[in-house]
Amino acid sequence: MNTFTSSLMATFIYEFLMIFYNMLKGGNWSIKMEILSTIRFFILYYAANLLIEYMGILK
Repeated sequence: MNTFTSSLMATFIYEFLMIFYNMLKGGNWSIKMEILSTIRFFILYYAANLLIEYMGILK
């Protein structure tokens, strides 16, 4: 699986878990806040994956 696809899948899992956690805890996050948080997570996760892959870290 390539870097982009794995980052996208991790982001979907993160979003699902965040929505589930907010429902359980009764959090009142707006949809806008959840989407912005998910976009930030994707950018950071994808950037970290690219650094690890192309700089040879953890090989």
